[in-house]
Parts: sequence; structure tokens; C-alpha cells
Amino acid sequence: MSEIKHFSDIQKINTIINEIDSDRILIIIDSNVNDLYLDLIDPKNGVDIYIAPGGEDCKKLSEVEKACEFFLERGIHRKAHLVAIGGGACSDFAGLVASMLLRGISWSVIPTTLLSMIDASIGGKVAVNSAFGKNLIGAFHLPDNIYICSEFLQSLPEDHFISGLGELAKYFFLDEEVFNLINNEASFDEITIRCARYKQEIVDQDFKEGGIRKILNLGHTLGHAIEKVYELPHGVAVFWGLKLIFNIFQRDEESEFLNQFAHVFGLNALMCPWQDNLPIDELMEYVAKDKKVVANNTIEVILPSGIGKPIIQEVSLDEIRKRLMEYAHGKGATKDFIKKIRVPSSKSFANRALVLAAIYPQDIELLDLPESTDVIHMLNCLGHIGLQINKEGRSVTIKDSFPACEIETDEVINLVSGDGGTTNRFLIPLLSLGNNKYNLIPSEKMFDRPMDELEKALDELDVEVLRDEENWFQVQGPINISKGVYEVDCSRSTQFATGLAMALSPNDIDVEPVNMSTSRPYWEMTLNLIERFKSGEQVFEVPVDFSSLGYPLAYACMSGPVLVENCKGIDRFQADSQFISLLEELGGDFDFTKDGLLFNGVENLNGFEIDCRDCPDLIPTLCFLASYADGVSIIRSVEVLVHKESDRLNAVMDLMELYDIKHHYDEENDLLEIEGRKADGRVVDLTPPRDHRMVMVSYLYQIVNGGGKLENTECVEKSFPNFFEVIN
Repeated sequence: MSEIKHFSDIQKINTIINEIDSDRILIIIDSNVNDLYLDLIDPKNGVDIYIAPGGEDCKKLSEVEKACEFFLERGIHRKAHLVAIGGGACSDFAGLVASMLLRGISWSVIPTTLLSMIDASIGGKVAVNSAFGKNLIGAFHLPDNIYICSEFLQSLPEDHFISGLGELAKYFFLDEEVFNLINNEASFDEITIRCARYKQEIVDQDFKEGGIRKILNLGHTLGHAIEKVYELPHGVAVFWGLKLIFNIFQRDEESEFLNQFAHVFGLNALMCPWQDNLPIDELMEYVAKDKKVVANNTIEVILPSGIGKPIIQEVSLDEIRKRLMEYAHGKGATKDFIKKIRVPSSKSFANRALVLAAIYPQDIELLDLPESTDVIHMLNCLGHIGLQINKEGRSVTIKDSFPACEIETDEVINLVSGDGGTTNRFLIPLLSLGNNKYNLIPSEKMFDRPMDELEKALDELDVEVLRDEENWFQVQGPINISKGVYEVDCSRSTQFATGLAMALSPNDIDVEPVNMSTSRPYWEMTLNLIERFKSGEQVFEVPVDFSSLGYPLAYACMSGPVLVENCKGIDRFQADSQFISLLEELGGDFDFTKDGLLFNGVENLNGFEIDCRDCPDLIPTLCFLASYADGVSIIRSVEVLVHKESDRLNAVMDLMELYDIKHHYDEENDLLEIEGRKADGRVVDLTPPRDHRMVMVSYLYQIVNGGGKLENTECVEKSFPNFFEVIN
């Protein structure tokens, strides 16, 4: 039986080595670890150090022979003790060396990676790789001690830490105690030690893996094959092995728990290794050679039957292949586990409803409010100016009204308003109803976005506006109404007219948008909501945001069926809903079911033509779709993109340039022509502008190609906080 010992100070390595009860200490240290920590080892006499190749490079029979000859040449005896210092590959390698020297000497491990702390160094399974698969040449040889110090993780490269988290995911399902520790936000040290002790408890019951120990292979049946085919780090491959095995065996609850795990530990931004083509033949070639095969055509698969209740199930290789094929082609049994998602509700609707709720005197309840930063900033600002806001889950109730709730002061009231156009442009006319001075403090590119048209409209209403180097937009009302109709220039945004129309609506004053060339449906949404508030309606359910829905639908054109559980119908006031009409024209199969909107994909994605004067937010998503459609697509009315959170027009053209997508912008006719091509699997690191829509569309390009690092991912909080989890 091995003993797991925890130590908190990395400086104690030398003490641990020197206290081992042997006059002959053999050390095998990973070369990468050696570069970082060799100065910590000041061993006593009788110690020899062998520096092993870093990572998986040591797991070769030829390297085992070199290490054995190294120690034998220097003279050893049966009571010699070997210490492995490194990650899982190093302990696998060193343990095999210890098992072979003089037919077996004692050994211990000081694991330096997360994966080795929670798994690889524990249990005595030691092995190296063969050309035919992982860990096929090895033995069972228990270490005496496993010394765990989490301080090693501070110097661990990020990709190694992520790999360890992928392995840790299996314990989330195997052990109820680990499941509870993670859900109760226990310290990472606690979680790590519990994983290690859980594995040791299982090993103590079944050292040679004749029974219960097999459950530790959860995720590994397909994980090892994924690791080989895609050359992924072991733990990352195990994570995707869990994803795939849960999918093909229809473990929907476990799939959801795995999504939660990924969200907690930041794994939801990992690139899925397979896209529209799952390499079934290659995967099955490795599955057939797996050590868990118990007969010519039978393999033992580990499946959860609840948290802490794994089962070992014998399944034919033919059945595995059949299930993989059904999953890959979206047919047969896969209908039971079509990707199920929920997308954010509409922040355009929500922010309009919140402003109107602030103006009208009746108590207003809003259901299914989105968790976007634009809406959060709006709620915070409304609370700051005196409105009573009661929040319960995803619903809020607004009590009181503005300016009746205003407490007058001579001080300037500063409001942090974020980078949202709707938040800032809707708040300003609302604040102009009051008597106090309100100063908005926006963020990001909102400082540079058009606001002159709103200032001009407020000037006509005798509102004092201050805009200078120190004040982005300061207003002091009250509004002075001198006529029955006010015209507002909407050539650059309809939000100016919308904000003013809502503020003036209780007085039955008409706002006339002038030069409205885009986004007319959003203006109609405003008028519809005003009428609903005037009629005394008090409960409003926020519909799905069709701008956000565009991303998973576009990806589903290439990845297969998706069920959008919270989409129950088309919202005609959201112009972006015409994306569904476009996909239907392209042969997309949609069905509104009792469970939500089912989209079965597009069999042959061809080029298209669309005018986006009413749906500019869709343009980046449409560019992505056009990039991989067969033929040429034409997207009209795109110039308005330069006035968004970033210059999206040039940003999306830069993105297409990186992926060699042929395109041309005809400035005179304001159209973008795009020639589609096949995704080529290239890996591209991307730093999109700090613009939520450009970050999300950049990820779509990455995920259908070969992946890459993506910066500014936090920007998705603005509209689609769980974007990466949903897409994955």
C-alpha cells in the first residue's frame, strides 16, 4: 500500500530525499523539472541522478534500457530506493525502471504536475508506450510514498495544468466527495488531495485491475484513441473522451454536469478536436488495440449511473462503431442526444423594457432577463437613481418611477454605464426627465461612438448637456416640451430616436426618426412596447436574442443538429430573426417543437445574397457563413458596421484575410462579396478587437479550422456570457 503525504513547502524536497531509509538513492528527474528545481536537491552521499527526457519522450523501451544501464554501471543493491521527480510520464517511466532493476527495488514519487498528483503517480501502474498504443509495455509496481506539494503547480505551464484538469474531470463523476467539494467551492488543495486518496482507496481494493479499479478508466476508452489521432495532451483527450462517451451512450445528465465542470475550471474554451468529420476508422483502430479489450470483439466501457456510481459494461467494438457513426451523422439514436442549448434573451428588448418600467408608474415584472453586461449596467444605473429593483433569479420587478423617485441634490451623480449603445443612449433621455445633474461614465469604444444627434435632440428640449474632456456626456433636465413632434436624425443609429420616444411617451409626444436607413424593426419594437406599457400591461417575458442565436445556428450548419430549448417562436421585431428565413432558403430544416426550436442543419450550404440594412449585427456571422458556403455570397448595406463597438467592417475583412477567404468590398454600392472555400484546418492565434461580436465570430472561424489561441474572450460577457460553453 502506498502512502500519500502532503507537504506545503517546495524547499523540503532535499529533506524528504535525505530522510529515505536507504544508503543508495537513485533519482530520475524530468529534464524540464531539472532545469527549474535541481538547485533544491543537495543529496547525501550514495545518490545518483538520471535526467530523463522531458514529457512523453521518456516513455520508450530504449530510454528504459539507458536508465537501467546508467544505474547498474554505478552499482546498486536490492535495498536501493528510486525517487521519481516529474510528471505522469516520468513516474510511469521511473516506476518501470524500478520494477526491472534487480527484479524490483522500492521507489517513491514526487509528482510535479496536476495530472501526476491526482492520477499517474498513484496505483503502481508503470509503463512505456508502443508503436501500437499507449502504456502497452509495463508492470504493476507500487511506490512506497507519493509526496504531493501543490507549490509545483505555480511553475506548471498552462497547457499542462489544463491537461490535469481534464483528468480531474473523471473524479467529478466517480467520487461523490469530489463532486461536492467542487460544487461547494472547496480549496484546490482539498480537491487535489481527495482525488489522490480516492484513487489510492480504489487501488487498495484492486491492485492488479481485476475488478473495481477498472472504473478509473472512465473517459479513457475513447480518450486514448483521441489522444493518438489528434496528438492531444493526455488529460485534454480524456476530457473529450468523456464528452464523446456521454454523447454516444446518451448520458444527458452527465453531459450537463461535464459542462458545469468545464465552466467552473475554464475548460469551456477548449477547441473540440473533431469538427464536421469524426475520424471513426482511425479512432476504432486504436480502440481495438486498447488494453481494456477483453475478447476479440469486446471491450469494457466505464459509464456513470449517477454521481459516485460507475458501472463496467462489456460492449462489442461493432456497437461502439455503430454509435460513433450515428453520432457523426446525426441519425438514428443521435436524435435522443442532439446538442441541446439555451441562448441569451434579447438585451435590445430588455433595455427598452427596463427604461419604460422606470418611466411608467405601475409595478413591472420582467421575466428571463439576460445576464449581459449591458443589462447589468442598466439595472445598476436605475437602482442608483432611486428606483426599487427586486431581483429573483432571472426575473426582476421594478417599483416606483422616475423622476418621481429622484432625490434632488446639488452634487453631480456619476453613473458607470458600460460600453452598450442601448444602455447609454436610452439612459440619457430618461435622466433628462429629472432635475439632477447626471454624468455618464462609459467604457471601451463607447467614448468614440456617435452621440451628436442625441445632443442636438436634447438641445431642442432645453436639456443642459455638457461634453468635454472631463465629461463624456453630462445632462441636467427637466425636459421642456414646446411642440408635438420632434425629429431625430437616425442616419447612424435608431437608438437616438428610441431613447427619446420612450422618455416622451407618457406625454403623447411623437418622435419622428429621420434618415432611418437601418434597423427599422427595432424602431417598431420600441413603438410596440410603448403601446403595451400605455395599456397597463405589467408582466413582460423577454424573448430569445436572435443576434446571439445566429452563432450556434451558423456553426450547426457545419456541425449537425441543435435544439434551442428556450426559442419558442419568431420575434418579428428582431430583424436578426431573418437569419432563420435565410437558412430555410438555403435548405435548412427547422421545426418548432414542444421542446424548442430544432435545426437539423443544411445539407448543401450554397452562396447567398442578403441586404442587412435592418440587421447589421448579423453581418459578421453572415460573413462566417459565406466563407464556407459553396460559391459567391453578396452581403449588402454593411458600411454601418464602422460605427459599432469596433470597426467591424474592417475587422471582419481582416479576419477573412487570415483564413485566405477571397472577398471584396464595393464601397460605391456598399456591398461585400465573399467567395466561399473549404475549411483547411489551419491554426490561427487571434486577437480580435474588444468587441463581443468580433470575439464570437473569431471563435467560429477557429473552431471549424484548427483552433488557436483567442484573446479578449471576456468581452462575450456583454451579450452572451456562456457563449463558449454553448458552442462547445
